[in-house]
Amino acid sequence: MNRIIKEVHVSIPFLQLIRDYWTEVLELGINLEVGLSDQALDQVSMDEFKRTAESLLDRGIQMTVHAPFMDLCPGGIDPKMRRAAVQRLIQAFEVASFFKPKTIVGHLNYEDRRYRDQRDQWLANSLETWRMLMAPAQDMGAQLVLENVYEEDAVVFEAFFAAVPLGSVKFCLDVGHRNVWGTKMPLQEWVDRLAPHLGELHLHNNDGTWDNHQALGRGTIDVAGLLAGLAARRIRPVITLEPHTKNGVIDSLAYLEGVWPW
Repeated sequence: MNRIIKEVHVSIPFLQLIRDYWTEVLELGINLEVGLSDQALDQVSMDEFKRTAESLLDRGIQMTVHAPFMDLCPGGIDPKMRRAAVQRLIQAFEVASFFKPKTIVGHLNYEDRRYRDQRDQWLANSLETWRMLMAPAQDMGAQLVLENVYEEDAVVFEAFFAAVPLGSVKFCLDVGHRNVWGTKMPLQEWVDRLAPHLGELHLHNNDGTWDNHQALGRGTIDVAGLLAGLAARRIRPVITLEPHTKNGVIDSLAYLEGVWPW
């Protein structure tokens, strides 16, 4: 299991990291995906973020950062709401720079039932938002990746990536979200269509009825098959574990020990 710990990142919100898991993370040297929620960004000083990041980096811990997403509309139709989203994301990117992240994860946040009749305008707005954040990500040496949540298929991601330079933004495939909300398209087709852009995987499991972030091996997602298929195609994304309990992370590391294809 020690080998797998060094191969993956574990998602922990910043406030939980400093309040509940700090000692264990340092003792085990767990690589992190640091979640920057709105609460953390509003409650924690820039100095504390910087000190925390320096402590982790001094221990050799590699990091990715998950930008805030709750209530944010990066492609929203209302310009005032979109400006608020941009301001929050800019704030998060300033904090993210302290952690020297390999990737910064954002949510595309397209919902067809909400934006179908204004899809072209939504896409134009989304492109404008994320283009503003490409340079800050590149300046800190991070790869910007955009994650699926409520997107029913890969089509809107294909349209987005077709409109930006290859590699400037990549795709974060969240297999749990796909298993609940993205079922208009089989998982393998998601992979096939977006393989040239795949930069990160979020791994957790569920039974398809709700996004309850179970341990790997507990639900209906064939994680072993997914990883084997990517390895066969010589695709090696950043891999982040997202079970929402400590035991779920431990069980997921044990699961990966038995199926790791790289």
